Formats: sequence, structure tokens, C-alpha cells
Amino acid sequence: MTKRERVQAGVTGGEADRVPYSFWYHFTWIEDKAGEEFIAAEIDFATRHDVDFLKVMHDAPYDMPDSLPAVERPSDWRRLEPLDVRKGEFGRHLEALKRIKAGLPDDRPMVDTVFHCFAYAQRIAADRPLVLQHLQEDPEAVAYGLQVIGETLKRWAKVTVQEEGVLDGIFLAINGISGEFTDPPTYERLMLPIDRECLQAGLDAGGWLNIAHLHGADLHFDLGITLPHNALSWSDRAFGPSLSEARAKTASCFIGGINEVTGDKVTPEEIRGEGRDALAQLGGKGLILTCGCAFPTPTPEKNLRAVREAALQGLAP
Repeated sequence: MTKRERVQAGVTGGEADRVPYSFWYHFTWIEDKAGEEFIAAEIDFATRHDVDFLKVMHDAPYDMPDSLPAVERPSDWRRLEPLDVRKGEFGRHLEALKRIKAGLPDDRPMVDTVFHCFAYAQRIAADRPLVLQHLQEDPEAVAYGLQVIGETLKRWAKVTVQEEGVLDGIFLAINGISGEFTDPPTYERLMLPIDRECLQAGLDAGGWLNIAHLHGADLHFDLGITLPHNALSWSDRAFGPSLSEARAKTASCFIGGINEVTGDKVTPEEIRGEGRDALAQLGGKGLILTCGCAFPTPTPEKNLRAVREAALQGLAP
């Protein structure tokens, strides 16, 4: 099977010649996150490890108005406006995506990491804790800002998936669904509707590999599975629930199985064992074998190769 056919089978729960696999980490040593070095690093990573789909890391800054370098006061959230994603840092990243896709040796699927509204809000605040503080002081102002960021992300999905055809879907990283930041009612009221619209925008644009990544510990998992998605990702080994526990709740394709938290510390055989166990939990179907979240940078090459080896080995002892 081609990589595209294999991943499509994983998403739909169909028959495949083997379980598809991928993994990723942040290129922390690269300063320009949309420049030549970044483009070359993504292409090299994808081809060297022969991943079945490429998840591009989107670590470029979120553009702010010239008069507002960072959000400092609750009223600042009302000064945000949706971005033209063909310009600024999003525009530079769009051109990088085109270059990366053109540099791949085949038509393997490609998705782009997108941080959801709360995660971007943390990035543009002068201090990350300010977002939660402002939620207490002026929740309507923060809600406005979150909606504006969500509108930008919906535009990004339409441009990258539908208009440019450079992506097969978006990978929406959702950290606001973690109990570290919100209780279930707060997430459901302020963020869930926006996350739903962003993922639905990817589906409406024709994406077939839109991934809802539930990030962190103490997840509001039952809310996360209600989001529109083609596949569901979370740190199943590091924080839970396990793949088998989640399968009792939803028939979705799962992306995970490998513990990213210990990925740079354990032996390759331990990683291969995690892969075998992940396949056994799901009977070898409805799974794309990956790290639950990004591997540490750097992770030993032999450990990265072990993910591929686990996929090729399958359920064999």
C-alpha cells in the first residue's frame, strides 16, 4: 500500500498491510520557524524516518497589532482582529508548507500543527497566567479574544486544505481541555464551541485527516470525543485514558500508543514493546502508531527508529 492508502485505512478502520506510524518533535535549535533551515529539517525528518504522514510543527509567532505587542489588560482582548493568514507569520508558514510538500518524495499525507484558541491566547499574553486571571476579571473580554483567534484558525484551515491543497487536515492542539487550566463547565462554555468550529472548518474544507489532540493531564476526555475529527490524539500512556479504555467510549481512529515522556530515556526494545501492546489493545485496527505528544528534543535516533520497527513488526512477539 502507499502511505496515503495506509493512513486512510487507519482512519476508516479498514484493512491495511500494516499499522501506519509517525512521530515528531520540535526543532528547538532552529531560530526561524518558517525559514530555509526549518523547511530542510522537516523534509529530512520525514524522509529519513519514512513516516507514513508528516505532522509539520507550527512554532511561528502569532501576529499582533503594531500597537499591541502583547496582551496585558483584560480590555486588550477586545483589540484583537482576525488575521489575514496569507500575510505575516502565517503567510510565511504557508509558503514553508508549500516548499515542504514539494520536497517530499511521495504523496504521503501532511497535516499542520495548529494551537487552539486558549493556547494561542497564552502565547500572546505578556505572561501565560494572565489568561486565567483575565478570565476571572473580565470573562466576556477574554471570550471575545478567543473567538477572534478561532476565526483566524478557521481561515487557516480553509486556505491550507481547500484553497491551496497543501494539507490533508489540521492537527488542533487543545490544552485548554486539561484540568490544569479549566474545569469541564468552563471548557465547555468558552472553548469547546470554538474548537468545534475550527475542526469542522477542516472537515468542510475537504480535509480527511483532521486530528483533535487533547493535550495534557486530567483531560475532560468525554467532552473531547464530541469534537468533530477524523482521528483523536492524546498522551494515552503518560496521562491516560489507555487506548482500550478510550475504545469503550468511541470508535474513532486513535493516534498514539508510544509514551513521549519517557521516549528519550527508555530502550528501543521498550518502545517496540509499547507498540506491540498498543496494537494488541485495539486488535491492530483503528490506530496510527505515534507518540502521544511531541518527543523530547533530541530523542535518540535508535528510539525514533524503534517506532517504525514496531509498526513493521506488528503483533509478532
